Amino acid sequence: MAAAADAAARELTVPDTVTLDRLAGRIIAIRPAETELDREFAFTVYRLLARGAPVDRAAIAECMDASKSLIARTIETWPTLIELDRQGAVTGFGGLTLDPTRHRLEVAGQVLHTWCAWDAIFIPGILHSAGRLESKSPAGGETVVVSVDETGTPTEYDPAVTMTMPDTACCDLETDVRGTFCDAVNLFPSLDSAREWAQGRKGLFALTLEQAAAMGCHKNITQFGDLVYWLRAP
Repeated sequence: MAAAADAAARELTVPDTVTLDRLAGRIIAIRPAETELDREFAFTVYRLLARGAPVDRAAIAECMDASKSLIARTIETWPTLIELDRQGAVTGFGGLTLDPTRHRLEVAGQVLHTWCAWDAIFIPGILHSAGRLESKSPAGGETVVVSVDETGTPTEYDPAVTMTMPDTACCDLETDVRGTFCDAVNLFPSLDSAREWAQGRKGLFALTLEQAAAMGCHKNITQFGDLVYWLRAP
């Protein structure tokens, strides 16, 4: 019985609506934007970083009309979701990075990268700018291309494309978000190729792009509220 249960846990499963809602809630809880300062800081850093260059603290402070000391203290509260260079400038934040990864995101004329495939779906919704994702599948190295509009809704893609996403209950979200969660969030040309890659890996879900986009929109609205007013239904 134990062996059968473990084998079932290692199968790639297609989540129902309840499971998706639970998964989205846990992802948001990785680092909730609990205060107005949190929301404004995250929103500002995303948009400055999307310009394609390291973001120094003075630029963040100026955009937020805040002191550099406040920005420095705020940066310290995002230890697992921020990347800094040797000068202390932000080079990566909340899934968006200037460092090359397997997930290339072109948005507003800038070539950026993301920590995982899902980041490249929801981040254009924060930036209010259409994007084009080129993601290399970890299975066979195929490049999966997806275009999204300014709300993060996929507009051009192969309907067979499948995204894998781990059950957050199997991840270390406190100290290793990238290693235990992001590295398992990938795009595949088909459900079959995703299943082949997922063999032997525990707690993975298979999502359609529509499901991934809906989760991303929910995440953005929950975290940023009226700052992403364009995502709210009329």
